[in-house]
Amino acid sequence: MKLPIISGTDVVKALSKVGFVMTRQSGSHMILVNSFKEKITELYRNIKSLQKELY
Repeated sequence: MKLPIISGTDVVKALSKVGFVMTRQSGSHMILVNSFKEKITELYRNIKSLQKELY
């Protein structure tokens, strides 16, 4: 069974709904933290600009 492909935007939206807040961004990586000080680093790329670079 394959997992669905989701964008970084969708991941950030889902994490925001469960209490994570973006604290900073370093290049294409967003660091999100919740109230328990748990950190998640998410790769966040603009897919349209990436497609333009490839073609």
